[in-house]
Amino acid sequence: MMKKQVILSALGWLLLVLLLAALCFVTASPWVLTALLLCVTLPLVSFGVNFAIRKGLHLSLSLPTSTAKKTAVSVTAELRNDGLFPALRVFVPIQVKNDLTGERKQFEIALSAGAKSSQTCEFLLDSAYCGRLSIQTDKVWLMDYFGFLPVKATLTASAKTTVLPDMFPSEVNLIPAPAVSDEGAENRRGQDRSEVYQLREYRPGDDVRQIHWKLSSKLDELIWKEPSMPESRSLLIVWDKRTQTTPNAMDAMAEAVSSVCQGILNEGVPFELCWTEEEPHTCWIENEDELLRVIPALVKSAGKADCTLPSFENYGSVLYFGTQLPAEEQDSKVKYLLCGESCEQNGQIYGFTPENVREDLRRLEM
Repeated sequence: MMKKQVILSALGWLLLVLLLAALCFVTASPWVLTALLLCVTLPLVSFGVNFAIRKGLHLSLSLPTSTAKKTAVSVTAELRNDGLFPALRVFVPIQVKNDLTGERKQFEIALSAGAKSSQTCEFLLDSAYCGRLSIQTDKVWLMDYFGFLPVKATLTASAKTTVLPDMFPSEVNLIPAPAVSDEGAENRRGQDRSEVYQLREYRPGDDVRQIHWKLSSKLDELIWKEPSMPESRSLLIVWDKRTQTTPNAMDAMAEAVSSVCQGILNEGVPFELCWTEEEPHTCWIENEDELLRVIPALVKSAGKADCTLPSFENYGSVLYFGTQLPAEEQDSKVKYLLCGESCEQNGQIYGFTPENVREDLRRLEM
């Protein structure tokens, strides 16, 4: 784009010079001659000024730390000029990358700054997909008065913001296998809501989040899922981001993981959350505030192909989010939620599509 503008500006300047030269030849007017001389010398003078002040320029970019999808966020660019001459026409090429989806785009902004002063300008940026937006530039172009003699100045500036995923209601009914222990049944009673010790009649004071609503509706009485002692951190939720896929699919998986996690917390079940990047990241989630705090890190970037999954051995049950079954050995205690074309569910593999993720995962029973 800049090359095209330079060529058009150069052609316009050349046309003006030829026109003034022709008028000067026909009229012999000193005023026309003066205009011709100015037209010839101004680009050279402007180029020299730009060359002299280029090292005295400083650029910074800033924006909010997070924003919502399809919502314009204001980016502030500040140009400071420490030179003795004004920088009248400064063009800044901006590169934007979504580190989660891999999307890239470029555009250009124009700035100016007087001698020993600074100027700020604001422009709007938005994204249809969640993920971390990295905004940066590594150079600017100082243009002469006519716009065809650019001077390159190396200026580095960057800023980041996280576009958060939209969350939708997801009703998740976890039905883990009854816990078994060699230490005796009485020793298995506890507070681990992801493992059921036994089903019994609801008693006043019991946590209503442990009511088995489906069975209660069938038996016409409240049935309560009594928690067991935890063998370990029993529920693991994994988002495998190692396989490259479309921006639409990455965005859908981010919404699916966040929403299903919220649905599980609504059932009163804590869990370990893991996602793959350069290495697996894990954190223990017990409430909604902890989930909301970790979501910006969860959707920050895509995963590396050589990252390894955590071991599933120490968990009673696992929910795996991805686009395909992992190369690692499959386990019967793992429920696979795969983003793809098929929406069929077979008890262990649950499919959802980017277009229908909200409907496909609105109610889950596993």
